Amino acid sequence: MIQIIDNDNSKPAYNAGFVIYRDYKNPDRIQHAQKLAKQCKLYFAVSAELPTHLANKLAGIHLPESNINAYNLLKYKYPKLKFSCAAHSIKTICRAQKLGIEHILYSPIFQTSSHPQAKPIGLLKFLKAEQITQSSLVALGGITKRNSKLLNNFASISFFKN
Repeated sequence: MIQIIDNDNSKPAYNAGFVIYRDYKNPDRIQHAQKLAKQCKLYFAVSAELPTHLANKLAGIHLPESNINAYNLLKYKYPKLKFSCAAHSIKTICRAQKLGIEHILYSPIFQTSSHPQAKPIGLLKFLKAEQITQSSLVALGGITKRNSKLLNNFASISFFKN
């Protein structure tokens, strides 16, 4: 299980395998990430440059779908870190897998209140994609206690709040 934190009011869940911290709009996100990194295995979401002093404290880097092409440069600069990325299509999943990204968060699988306009991919399509992917494919979007039991691997924001 992967917990996603989108603001500095959230705390890492004890049962999350690792945490992705995305809070792009927070001007203090570097400082908050440093605190989180002391509490959990933290993947820091980047859309541009990563401060080196923070990279040394991270378990990994999370790339938005729009920034997957930065993978090669970041992997070269930070070879010990693991990588995850967002994907919203099979094409992006194939691209991420070809690059060697370890964890691919595919979304939205179910209807989600955070993106109500987004059309859900659906469980069947997710499970088919999971069968053809060598990377760790992670379901994201609309995850509940009930539907999480149908998934091998998932990420969520709201699941960890209840």
